[in-house]
Amino acid sequence: MIVNPYAFDLGGGVSTLFSQSELPTSTSALDGYNIRIVLGATNLSGSGTKIRVEIQAGTTSGYDLPLSGAYIGKIASSGNAWDFDGNQVQLLFGGTTTKTISSGEKFFSDWVTFSPDDTSSVIISFAITDSETNSLSFTASVGNAMYHKAASEADVGTSAPLGYSSSGAVNYCIKSIEVK
Repeated sequence: MIVNPYAFDLGGGVSTLFSQSELPTSTSALDGYNIRIVLGATNLSGSGTKIRVEIQAGTTSGYDLPLSGAYIGKIASSGNAWDFDGNQVQLLFGGTTTKTISSGEKFFSDWVTFSPDDTSSVIISFAITDSETNSLSFTASVGNAMYHKAASEADVGTSAPLGYSSSGAVNYCIKSIEVK
């Protein structure tokens, strides 16, 4: 197992399961797309019963990142590379299912009950819901992957949706995951 070099105890029983160094920026027309980020088990370190996800918008001024219907879950043991195992949970942002992250902003989801560990890959799924170019932060990321699909947000939380395409070994928007 590779130990996550960014994992550290934040005090109060909170630690970092996953952390990505600063993410560079790109602008992209991904409005109306569902995104699934797979964070490989080799990039995770730690465990807990509650998590929160830090999402980072790109820094291009005037381009925000509108998210809707975000979920986190473990990867399925069979099926497509983007399939949840069926125990995914919805992420909330200030108690709501949507959040527009302004350009240059980093934002944590609310704490939710979920038990990740460093033996199973984690999927974070969300929809980008507006009709303009978005400012995304991303980086090449060995052991991770991104999948995308032009679709309504209806299947963001679906365990085994069809029709996603690979964007390669990249991490879009996920800055860190904290556990406690």
